Amino acid sequence: MQSSGHQWGFPSIHTHGTETLITINAHEVEIAYLGFHQQGAGHCIEIGPQDNAWWRTHIHDCYFGGNGTALWGIVLGNTNTSGVGSESHVVDAPCSIVEDCYFGFFVAGCVFMNCGYGSVVRRCTFNLGYVAGSTACEGIRYYTNTASRPFGYILDNRFSTATSTTLGINVAQTPSAGYLMIDGNRFVNFTDDDTCCSKRTGYFGVNYNNDVQMTVSDILHSMDFWSDPVEEVSVDGDAGTLAAMATVTVADLPTGATIVRAIAMMKFRSIENTNAAANKLDGATVDNTSQVIQVADDTPGTYYDAIKFVDDQFGLAGSTREGGDVLIGSVDIAGAGKVDANDGYIFRWLLSNADQDDLNFNDVQFGLRIWYSV
Repeated sequence: MQSSGHQWGFPSIHTHGTETLITINAHEVEIAYLGFHQQGAGHCIEIGPQDNAWWRTHIHDCYFGGNGTALWGIVLGNTNTSGVGSESHVVDAPCSIVEDCYFGFFVAGCVFMNCGYGSVVRRCTFNLGYVAGSTACEGIRYYTNTASRPFGYILDNRFSTATSTTLGINVAQTPSAGYLMIDGNRFVNFTDDDTCCSKRTGYFGVNYNNDVQMTVSDILHSMDFWSDPVEEVSVDGDAGTLAAMATVTVADLPTGATIVRAIAMMKFRSIENTNAAANKLDGATVDNTSQVIQVADDTPGTYYDAIKFVDDQFGLAGSTREGGDVLIGSVDIAGAGKVDANDGYIFRWLLSNADQDDLNFNDVQFGLRIWYSV
């Protein structure tokens, strides 16, 4: 073994085999000022691989080279299902610190994090995708989920890539809110924000893709859109389709917006039965068949069920008027060919039917409530 000091690239530990260069089965291990050159299909450092909890590993000022053949640089903790390292073991690695290191040319990834409780990767440099074999490499895979130890940190690192297939930070699971912080990182030459960091929710701070601050994804915004008023919608005793009752125009969604959920709404100032006999809806919704309000793209497109009804809904005595309400559909009508962009959307009541003629909805508006991400 020969110490490399701060001279990155001078290998101190070197193999062409598949063995892991160093495995850690102890507490409070410090590894520093070494070069790791793994030229086989193995790993450089792995905490484990025994079922246990190994605390406070500190790795700093080291060089990790994969030569386009090595799998992972550092494996911090593990589960039975990760597919990484000695996956048959459950290894807890709380308070692990990796800082001021260089990583390059790994096949799968540079740092695998299944750890928390103050674990951090900071001020490291990740060189991704520059040699054959490393074009699908990940910089950091954060594998901790809602059941794992909280409080992991990925801070002030630098990522560069030469290919569109690499991924800077892969948040592979769904950490609980407040359990992770990703802040101060910079990414160069990545295809887009999603290839810089796969998920960017409330744990995502100020990070840059080239010189542009990256956006937080998966935060849903909502907007309501309404039709012009319709003086009256009348349901009669003979089943019939109330075609093109109104058009709702969706506008001003920002560029790059993706609609992830949409529901239909119908509001009316009052409902009246002008028939002398008692009146109500005759029959419940039959999906895609009858007694249902549907929505379609105005190109025109296919109609989709949006607001459903039950039999005997809107029961009124003869010659009676009552105050109105807002009907809110339970069906998600977002998606390709449905409500998917800035556009006009037509509402119809497919085969509406009442016990008697003249079950009337007065001063009606139809609406769409949309949730979208950018």
